[in-house]
Amino acid sequence: MQDENVRVTAARVEHPLVPDAFGDRFDAPDRSIVISGDTRRSDNLVRLARGVDVLVHEPLWVPGVDRLVSFNPNAMTIKKHIIDSHTPVEEVGQVAAAAGVKTLGLSHLVPVDDERLTDQIWIDLAGAHFKGQIVLAGEVLKGRGDAPADSQGGFDPGGAGERALAPRRFSGVCGKASGGPPPRVDYG
Repeated sequence: MQDENVRVTAARVEHPLVPDAFGDRFDAPDRSIVISGDTRRSDNLVRLARGVDVLVHEPLWVPGVDRLVSFNPNAMTIKKHIIDSHTPVEEVGQVAAAAGVKTLGLSHLVPVDDERLTDQIWIDLAGAHFKGQIVLAGEVLKGRGDAPADSQGGFDPGGAGERALAPRRFSGVCGKASGGPPPRVDYG
């Protein structure tokens, strides 16, 4: 899908039990962003993200899965699904490095509420294999920490004073808010 502001490309990623899982790439004249979707490590995602400004990827901290599922009677089945369907945080760093991205945004942290994990631990684990900038989802959306921010508090990877991610139609990807519903994407 493409219009005068953005080209949208999708690639099938691997999320067992979900046959039609996709990662999405948004290319605008001044920046590019890939959103991984839920996926285990995927060569298709590496190819899709090649050279983008920002890769937003979900990381899994494998040691936290036992605690996450411990109160569920189907713990072993759920644990297998979680581990088979998501990317360990260290491998997220490897994906970002293999794709040659500039910034890695960690989003949809699994587990999200394990008190043993600080923001810095997530960053350090991904950073073992990726030497570019790493930010957490809140930083991507709010410009927190060392992430460059625009005047509205949005993450600004290009330094141009415009949002990289925003709730309106591709506002940060295109560099301007175009309003209205997002264009339909045909995954073919």
